[in-house]
Amino acid sequence: MNRKELEAIMDGDCKFEKYTGKSRVLLGLNIITKYIPDPDISPDHDIIYVCNVDELIKAGLTEADACELRDMNWMVDSEFDCMAIFT
Repeated sequence: MNRKELEAIMDGDCKFEKYTGKSRVLLGLNIITKYIPDPDISPDHDIIYVCNVDELIKAGLTEADACELRDMNWMVDSEFDCMAIFT
């Protein structure tokens, strides 16, 4: 997968309702740590920034896992060039 393909996936419709009552942060981190065992995590006021996007792609992020992240409402943060989720 390349950056353009990941961004297209992440821009798709999420299926947030299937994660109601679940920790989307923890579930997303579990996916990310399959590829980057010790990712850089930077929490802010109401958002958590995690790992460089290109590093995650290079580590082998699959389309299926990218779709899961999207469905949990994770996103590509273009300002900081990382994955992010609002808490």
